[in-house]
Amino acid sequence: MEDELFTINNVEIGLKLFSKDRVLSFLAQKGVEVGAGKFSDRILADLLKRENMLTTSVGKGIAIPHCKSQNISKATLLFVRLDQPVIWNDKDQEKVNIIFGILTSNTTDNIHLSILSRLAKNLLKNSFLKILNTAQSKEKIFDQINEVLMVKGGSLR
Repeated sequence: MEDELFTINNVEIGLKLFSKDRVLSFLAQKGVEVGAGKFSDRILADLLKRENMLTTSVGKGIAIPHCKSQNISKATLLFVRLDQPVIWNDKDQEKVNIIFGILTSNTTDNIHLSILSRLAKNLLKNSFLKILNTAQSKEKIFDQINEVLMVKGGSLR
C-alpha cells in the first residue's frame, strides 16, 4: 500500500556505506524511493539539521536519525544494517551498524515519538538486538520490527 509506514522495501541489510554522512544521504534517497518525500536533498538537510542538534546514536551500535519536516509527505520508518560499522559520534568515536530512520511530516501527530518509544523499549532486549544484527533475510528483520511496532496496515496499533 502506498500509505504504509513500514514495508519490506524499507529494509536494507549488508550495505557498504563508510560514513555517517553517506548513511544519512542513503536514508534521504531511500525515503524518496519509498514515497516519503520528493526531494532527497531537502530530506538530507532536515536529517543533518536534527543530527547537528544532538547525536541520534543510542548506544549498542544503534542510531535513530529522524526528522519531522515539511519535506516529508508520508510517515516512513527505514531500517539499515551496515556491513561494517561507521563512526557516528565524532566526540566519543562511537560506532554504529544498525540504523532506524524515522521520517515524518511536521503536520502529523507525534507518530515519531510512538515509534521511538516502541523501539527504545525493545532495543533493551538482547533477543531483538540479536535478530537485527544477525538475521540473513530482510523478511526476518521486517517481521521482527513489525511485531515490535505492532504495525498493521501500515499504521501503529
